[in-house]
Amino acid sequence: MRMLVRWAFYTIGIPNLISFVFATGLGVLLSGFMPSSWRGILLAVVDFASGLASVFAGVFLARLLGFEPSILLPMISGLWLAIHFSPKNKMSEFYLATLGVGVGWWLYIWFVLPNGS
Repeated sequence: MRMLVRWAFYTIGIPNLISFVFATGLGVLLSGFMPSSWRGILLAVVDFASGLASVFAGVFLARLLGFEPSILLPMISGLWLAIHFSPKNKMSEFYLATLGVGVGWWLYIWFVLPNGS
């Protein structure tokens, strides 16, 4: 049963895992240009970008599977982030990633969907 719950967690979190790979790559790329004293800012940008990218990865995967994304997508993403970060007591990372999810969904609603609906 424990393995089933773990695999369900990973399956639901596929957009978040994809966004983690994207954000990590962005962090590695930016770390070559930013001074080491800005490490905290870089990590904050990476957490925010991870949340932002998770929305667009989820939208892409949903459409690829023939579904129309709904408000459940950012809600599930936020729940996945809460489950992921809270046992590690990394609440600042959770807040930044969740803010990224909210901004990503807002961008999707207002700039990608026709008529902002």
